[in-house]
Amino acid sequence: MSRDEDAEPVGYKRPPKQSQFKKGQSGNPSGKPRRAKSAAVDEREAVLSRIVSTRINGKVVRITARRALYEKAVDMAFKGDMRALALLLKLDGCNDNDAQAMAEDHNAAEEEALIARYLARRAKNEGGAGE
Repeated sequence: MSRDEDAEPVGYKRPPKQSQFKKGQSGNPSGKPRRAKSAAVDEREAVLSRIVSTRINGKVVRITARRALYEKAVDMAFKGDMRALALLLKLDGCNDNDAQAMAEDHNAAEEEALIARYLARRAKNEGGAGE
């Protein structure tokens, strides 16, 4: 037996079997490396993730600096600071995925109630019109 009889044809769009990817194996197993965060982003994250002691409702609590700043902005907004209120609304719009999901659930409940009222009214009208 010769190699030519056993070998698959090799040529255009027919690479040799030994150089083809194995089943279930990616051609790029490591993938594209993640982009490194800039030094400024790393520093900002480190500063805002730091644990600080602050007073909330008369109690000293230990929370992250990010949370403490958010609490301060809330307090300022309640005292009438319009800039703090605008900042909170902007932050709430950026990070409000859970509230949006809750609003969708709330809307679904309202829609179900509306459909139930419609069907009850329709059944009442059909019962009265048929007599």
